[in-house]
Amino acid sequence: MHPTTALLTAALLFATAAQAQDFAGTYVLPTSRGQITVNLTAAPEGRFRGTLVGDDGLTFQLEARVKGERLIGHLSIENSRRAVVEASLQGDELYLTLVPLAADQQPNRAAAQQIVFQKQAPAQPPTGAAALDGTFRGDIAGTPSTAVLSQQGSNLSGEIDAGGYRYLLQGTVAGNRATGTMSDPQTGGSAQFEAALRGEELSFTIRDPSAQQIELVFRRGGQGPSSAGGPAASPDEFERDPALVGVWSSQDVMTSGDASLAVENVLLVNADGTFSYGSGRAAAGGANPWGSWGIEGGPGGGEVRGKWRTANRHIYVLLEQVGQWVLMARYYIEGNKMLLYFSDGSRELWYRQR
Repeated sequence: MHPTTALLTAALLFATAAQAQDFAGTYVLPTSRGQITVNLTAAPEGRFRGTLVGDDGLTFQLEARVKGERLIGHLSIENSRRAVVEASLQGDELYLTLVPLAADQQPNRAAAQQIVFQKQAPAQPPTGAAALDGTFRGDIAGTPSTAVLSQQGSNLSGEIDAGGYRYLLQGTVAGNRATGTMSDPQTGGSAQFEAALRGEELSFTIRDPSAQQIELVFRRGGQGPSSAGGPAASPDEFERDPALVGVWSSQDVMTSGDASLAVENVLLVNADGTFSYGSGRAAAGGANPWGSWGIEGGPGGGEVRGKWRTANRHIYVLLEQVGQWVLMARYYIEGNKMLLYFSDGSRELWYRQR
């Protein structure tokens, strides 16, 4: 290509990019349950990537491309596309149109809805002393917890103590935000974290190796709200997603040669915050030189009982033999199906019975 032609082409591309809408930023819509948040980050070739986080904590991935003055793309969750996205900017307002996809993956325009989000002002850089220095208090899954942080320039170190269980922090600070590694000296495990200070509130987003995400919230000095687990004051104050209430079943199947054994597991989730779990029917069958065979048995026993609550699409359980709230799994419900994601990367599919 002739140098002059290349220069003109580059100038044209620069002018086009300069005229394109800059959708990057954070946009919010307050609701009675909290807020819906859209985060957008610029990517190469006129693309934008980000997330849409519902007021129930459910997170969708958003990918789109600028076309003229509009942003056009799609929302997906668990690598499954759910809606077409069309967006435009009017000042600090983001007009977002969601067009759900039908079963054949075609846009259902009749069900489209438009939502107007307000752009958030970027966080102001800290002034004076190190912003993240200090002691912050909250709780993790119902356990009172303390985060003690030390900032030296752009380096951050610290410790979170959850009822005597320690987590160590090492990271890098940029303004009111930090990223780094949270390690567990008791088990040798580690996870990546992002931290953000907004006023007196310090929030952590922790992603473990299985891509499970946990939110923790602390307040400087005094008593703070919980992590993803909510306040620890009274069980009646805990969040409980009504979509979980009911009777669920799953099946474990084991095979050996021509023989198989299927065990039905039953989970009863009550609206009063209690649950029970146990094995239901068991059936075995197979084939041998004389024909096929099969047997069926009744309940297998071994029932487990306890209490349950939810926060940010995570299920926490309290068992008498444990004595404190523990994270069970992240969950996703669609229709009569519930998918559980465990911290070791495994999954379980459950079906609603009633």
